[in-house]
Amino acid sequence: MSEDLIFYYPVQELRDIERIFFERKEQLALDRINEFLSRTDLDEEAFLQGKIIKSYILEEIVIIRPPEEKTLESLELAEEVFNRSEQLKNPLLAFDALTMIYRNYQESVSFGHSYIPENKIARFNELIDRLPEKLELIEPKDEMDYLVRKAFYLFLQPWIRIRRGDIEKSDFVESWKRSAELCKKNDFKRILMYNTGSLAIHYRNKGEFEKALSYYEESLDVSKRMGYLLDIGERYNHLAYFYRAKKDYENFYKYTQKYLEICEELDWEEGIYDAIFNIGTYYLDKGEHAKSIIYFEKSMSMCKDEYYLPMILAQIGKVHENEGNLNKAHDKYLEAYDMASKHKNTEYWHMIVRYLASVRFLLGDLDSALEYIDEAISAYSKGESYIFVAEILDIKSNILWYKGLKEEAICLLEEGLVLAEKFNLNDMVAKYLSILVRFCYEIDSVNKAEIYYTKIIELKELVKHKPSKHRILLAEINYLFRSTILKEKIRAEVISEQLLVEEEIEYPILIDVLLILTEYLFKEFKATEKEEYLNRLNKYTEQLQKITKDKKSTIIQIQVLILQSKLQLLTLDINQSRSLLFEALRIAQENKLENLIQTILFQQERISAEAIMLEKLKVKTTKISERVEIIEIQESFEEIKKSAIDLQLKHTI
Repeated sequence: MSEDLIFYYPVQELRDIERIFFERKEQLALDRINEFLSRTDLDEEAFLQGKIIKSYILEEIVIIRPPEEKTLESLELAEEVFNRSEQLKNPLLAFDALTMIYRNYQESVSFGHSYIPENKIARFNELIDRLPEKLELIEPKDEMDYLVRKAFYLFLQPWIRIRRGDIEKSDFVESWKRSAELCKKNDFKRILMYNTGSLAIHYRNKGEFEKALSYYEESLDVSKRMGYLLDIGERYNHLAYFYRAKKDYENFYKYTQKYLEICEELDWEEGIYDAIFNIGTYYLDKGEHAKSIIYFEKSMSMCKDEYYLPMILAQIGKVHENEGNLNKAHDKYLEAYDMASKHKNTEYWHMIVRYLASVRFLLGDLDSALEYIDEAISAYSKGESYIFVAEILDIKSNILWYKGLKEEAICLLEEGLVLAEKFNLNDMVAKYLSILVRFCYEIDSVNKAEIYYTKIIELKELVKHKPSKHRILLAEINYLFRSTILKEKIRAEVISEQLLVEEEIEYPILIDVLLILTEYLFKEFKATEKEEYLNRLNKYTEQLQKITKDKKSTIIQIQVLILQSKLQLLTLDINQSRSLLFEALRIAQENKLENLIQTILFQQERISAEAIMLEKLKVKTTKISERVEIIEIQESFEEIKKSAIDLQLKHTI
């Protein structure tokens, strides 16, 4: 019995064909299985086993035929084998056929592009639920027949349950570890490779990078013991993405190169242009846009399969978006969207819809942005992919908030929170709670805000992912700055200072910290008129302006300059106030931001009149609060906070 395959059948020719397929000789494997099935000397069991192998090859192939065609053919074969196995009372074949029905079903409906006829969906759902029953009915001549299938079932089990919406995140780890134990005990290398790879991704997504790395390395070691070069190459590719998630871009590049070397050695075109695409992504992450375009276009010129092109087009669009050319980005996203829809590309379509929603939002077309997000939500719901629904409800809520539909936005966040809690996704729960704390305080729903604050603090010891920890601290300073207790306000300032020097903090979170801190200092200055608050307010608005300039967040940078100009008016430094506005106007004109140009011109006209009013007021009273009302400083804070939602959306999507 082979120890590096999945389907353990006694017919040597079938094992050889599966091995050919794992060497990435897809067309040869398909030709060989067709030859096998055309033989007239096969007994029925071998013939049915051959059909399972063909179903498996078709389910895995993406470059030989369109996905819809291969999926339907694979499903037909699996259903045929299942029906016949029921007549023969052969639970082993029935189990294998059901695993293929599940794998095809999952691929088909995950993102709503269902290839399966409507009248078949209920039937397939019913069949998939019979997998454990068939597993337990296997009476093996060799115990390995049962054990290898049990290991494979434990690997699939979490995904089957999550499709039903009845699994907690911890069940992934439990099920995969049980499968891995079986694999190690019986030397089932391939399934062990899948298990350890999945555990690695699980811990990577949780931000537990040390655990993730140990599983990545174990998965790589297993693949090396099997000896299939493409398996080894793909583990290098997985390690590359691990280091990208860790923001270790040099190792991301290093392992991408290792992947590319193996693909070139095997002359595997799909892998070569995939690796070249990843190098383009490396340069995109580094902000070297000219280089990234070169690699993306090289990857696109090599790609012979339109199934993959939408992803490349979308990343070219992302380069344009990062450079501030939103119209070019929109055109690329729309081209990618049309192509993905045409080819029913379930793998990339959802991401492209998010990109389109993002750029439509940034272009000011909020209604169209909502339409795209609703399309994605509908597709995910249809495919029972509720985790993906949970991932994007916060995007829709931010758009609604921006439109002024604040109660609706909060309701959506609460809906997303329920889904995130249902699946025990602590990082996602932290994200939703952080936004809810902020939004509830914004509408003076203090009781609700405090309830959500209590819940997010309970997560403090459970989350490991740095951004999630930062979101919890963000909620904490939001809460503490509103306290009437001086000690708690001081603690909020300490936490804020710690976050501002945190090396791995995400840029939108850093902006939010500075906004909360500066608005707090402004309110304290207005209430106490202590100069120390004004000095610190000037210090942090300067830091906010510098960061937005470095990160090319032009709109926020301009709005911060307007705010700084208004703050200078408080001390009647008219020349400095005008100078800051001139700088804001220059940047707005360079970037053709008409709305902001008009805002700045209006503010310039007001300065002289406001200065005269402030001088007269200074003679009568020294109250800062009265000066603040004339200058309308709070209005500037509100505009910056709206733009911070733009920024959050861009980074979320």
